[in-house]
Amino acid sequence: MVWTVFNIVSQQSAAINFHGVLITSLDFNWKWINSSLYNFIGSKTVQNPRTKRIINRLFSHYYFVYYLGIFLSKIVPPMIRAETSCFGKNGCYPAVFGALGSIFMMSWIVFLIGKIYYKDERISDENVILKFFGCIKHALVTKMKSSSSEERKEHWIEYAEGRYSLEFIDDVHTVIKITKLFIPLPIYYALLAQQDSSWTFQASQMDTTVFGFRIEPDQAKAMGPVFLFTMIPIWTYLVTPILKTCDIEISALKSMVVGGFVSALSFICAGILQIEINSSVEKTVNILWQIPQFFLIMFGELLLSIPGLEFAFKQAPESMKSVLTAAFFINNAFGNLIVVLITEIKL
Repeated sequence: MVWTVFNIVSQQSAAINFHGVLITSLDFNWKWINSSLYNFIGSKTVQNPRTKRIINRLFSHYYFVYYLGIFLSKIVPPMIRAETSCFGKNGCYPAVFGALGSIFMMSWIVFLIGKIYYKDERISDENVILKFFGCIKHALVTKMKSSSSEERKEHWIEYAEGRYSLEFIDDVHTVIKITKLFIPLPIYYALLAQQDSSWTFQASQMDTTVFGFRIEPDQAKAMGPVFLFTMIPIWTYLVTPILKTCDIEISALKSMVVGGFVSALSFICAGILQIEINSSVEKTVNILWQIPQFFLIMFGELLLSIPGLEFAFKQAPESMKSVLTAAFFINNAFGNLIVVLITEIKL
């Protein structure tokens, strides 16, 4: 992850190098850095005319490294937990936290070392997010205080005129329109999170012996990242060019819709598999039967998340790219909240 940023910024080449990913990508599940890192890479790429043409592929590269980190995080921690012991017990969870914390610190140090190659940008003293919500608040308050005799505005955000510039109001209006398209995303991310919960529990009810080797139930979910970072280059460098030669171009929004339906199919497969598990002798259904649901959920991720990030970055006004990208990523948090609420009320 960090080395990818390093290469884009320092070399500014048309190709994105992935050396060093094995060391630094384990920490890529840390969602709080996603929006900042994403805009950091995107802004550096857009600024350089030589690399501007690869902006479409940038999002695929970003997700490739992202899911490579997820893949390693699903394989390595269970191995560390199973192979170590502490406090007189087998299975040492503190060793897992210690190892991942050390790797994160290593990646952060690598990122800081590359700082000498990063081009400093002039940053406004204003807090864009506070200004964004301040504009919305002022518009709503002004609208509620306005009398019926006053001229009605075409859109309620226009009531912020006077305190905020027309250009900024227009940018806020654009962000509001785009974020409406993100409303279904929390449901999608709530379903995506089932890989780490209900699908792992399902794996624990199955025969986990594959070609003579026994795997841990919580390692089975590594199938998802394997599928995704296999599909990304095939889709980017093979399928998409073929579609373009046939004058077929799938827009980001259409791709997101199809991705949502494909993801839903994965849960139909999971449901059918669970019915078979419940009707069979305990742990006789092999874990390889989870392959279809993992393939579909990752194909849906390919069609939904990557175009979604691309859409958010391209459509956002220049001053609002970080705001809109953060709005896209925060849907993941809302999805996790939905999972927590459903779990608490035991639906």
